[in-house]
Amino acid sequence: MRSFFIVVLAALSVLRAGADISRFDPADPRLDKKITLEVSDTKLDDVAKSLTELSGITVTAGTGARDWKVREQRVTISAKDVPVGTVMDQLTKLHSFYLSREGKPGEWTYMIWQDKKSRDLEAEMLNAENEAEAGRATKTRQATLDLAKKAADMTPEEARKLRDKDPNLAYLGGTKSGRAYSQIFNSLSQTDMDLMLRGRRISIPFSSLSPQLQKSAMDTTKIGLAGLMDGRTKDLTPLQLVISPLRGDIASELVSMGVGGAIALMGLPPGGLDVGYFDPILGAGDPMSIYLLSKPDSKFGKAFAGAMFDIEQGVPKEQVMKALDSMFQDDQDMAEASAQESPTEKTPPTDPELTREVDLGKLTTGSGNPQDALSANAVAVHEIAKATGCTVMLEAFTKPAAVSTYLKPGKQPFYKILIGLEKAGYEWKSEEKTLRIRPNDWAVRRSWCIAESTIAYWRERLEKQGCFTIEDMAAMFLGLTDDQIMRTLRRDPDVSYAIGISGDRGDHELSVLRLYATLSPSQKASLSTREGLWFSNLSDKQWDYIAPVLTDRFAGMSIADGYITHWPKGEEGDGPPDPGDFEIMVIGEDKQEHAFQLTIFHPDKEYLAPQMEERKRERADEAAKAAGKDAAPPK
Repeated sequence: MRSFFIVVLAALSVLRAGADISRFDPADPRLDKKITLEVSDTKLDDVAKSLTELSGITVTAGTGARDWKVREQRVTISAKDVPVGTVMDQLTKLHSFYLSREGKPGEWTYMIWQDKKSRDLEAEMLNAENEAEAGRATKTRQATLDLAKKAADMTPEEARKLRDKDPNLAYLGGTKSGRAYSQIFNSLSQTDMDLMLRGRRISIPFSSLSPQLQKSAMDTTKIGLAGLMDGRTKDLTPLQLVISPLRGDIASELVSMGVGGAIALMGLPPGGLDVGYFDPILGAGDPMSIYLLSKPDSKFGKAFAGAMFDIEQGVPKEQVMKALDSMFQDDQDMAEASAQESPTEKTPPTDPELTREVDLGKLTTGSGNPQDALSANAVAVHEIAKATGCTVMLEAFTKPAAVSTYLKPGKQPFYKILIGLEKAGYEWKSEEKTLRIRPNDWAVRRSWCIAESTIAYWRERLEKQGCFTIEDMAAMFLGLTDDQIMRTLRRDPDVSYAIGISGDRGDHELSVLRLYATLSPSQKASLSTREGLWFSNLSDKQWDYIAPVLTDRFAGMSIADGYITHWPKGEEGDGPPDPGDFEIMVIGEDKQEHAFQLTIFHPDKEYLAPQMEERKRERADEAAKAAGKDAAPPK
């Protein structure tokens, strides 16, 4: 039902945007003027200005200064001798926006904006795309449970014969550590199983496991992936069994490769929980063993399961690691592992326009750098336009998939290019000699965007102060989502180096800083004393920030009370000397106290000064390059 609803909304949006600019009555003959436009990763506002300059027709983007979500949408275009009206119309459709006209004959002005139906479509697509990714991960986790059941019904000898055909089943059924994992999966309660499938982290205290499952959990550490840990697990005491989804940037990338999470036995080093060991994905403790939950037909999952199987069968670790390394270093292997499904490949078109032979020119793949991918995509758009004779438009985002990774130069049917686009994770529409391209998850990527004015505010504050204070970081993070912080703010070259949150490890730091941003003056005063701010003095909303941190840190422990303390920078005494240090004391039902320190990296002026100078030089070089001058010499 949901998919039908999305299709209906999409159809309404297209009709609303206008299938043909001639819908305007009376017609505007100025729209027939042909223009040539080549732009790369350019804001829609700037594109509108270019259209105005090229045609003499006033074109604007957005309904006002606050309509940044339209003005700052980015696009790459390659159009040669195309009516300006067609460019405007196709550009509007690419973004699912609306084109309106005002004024009088001969002086009409045009505006690209997002109407309510367009916003509703984007919101619906965002939900649908999030659900689709969650669904893919759920299927992956379900496949692991199904394999575990199948493995339990096989003899080790039968399973081992499947090493080449199904390495996951061979490992789960044919090795000691794998069969131990299978027993754990098959012993999960229905509640734990349902939560696992829905992407919730499951933490089961080791002490609550039956003696048989405790033995199975310890058997997972005998070899398997634990065999690649260089003996680092030998001094750990088992704490909990964890089944966890993946988080952050790595999650969407690995889900596309057929990986939906991991199961691990977590242990404590000598000294216990108060030492503060914490894994960002798997929770409290240090991994003693790990197994990735992957689809049986996933090339990525097969490689890891095969490595675990081989290690347990006595293949030298160096040989196994070399095979894995070669896969990660081979761009083609990684492309195949992460390729999306291609509907066009499954059902090739018969339309003569799509089956005609074209000659795709030289492509660049760039590197793993997001800026290189943007440049490579711009080249790909230009080459596709040149080869097909079409106008090509691409909705551009930061850290895109490099289209050229999945395209092959040379002569080929037009639809082979479309197959490459689909494998790279893009959708396309062909209409009126125009090819419109955008990521399948365009609505999700839009949700990561931050207004340039917001980034400019923090950029100016950084330049003025020389660093961000803890108060700055707290206010910054309170107003942004995790994805906006991790996927956009931390990639801004003028701000990222001064933000003390690192990758997927930042969820607890973000929670504590958001809590800090909501504290009243009196609560902050309590926080800065040795007695601290007690949990009982937090509001329900404030408690919601800290509760997940405590649940992750103190697996399976019943919490009676506790408090948080924080010493500002420069204060004398026996407190932590760094302004990023927060100490949390938890008191269990047994009256035992457990403390851990959460340190938020907080680079000061002295630390940041060289980086700020380097960034100034880079900006000067960029400005000089944009102006067509030689780069500024280094100081």
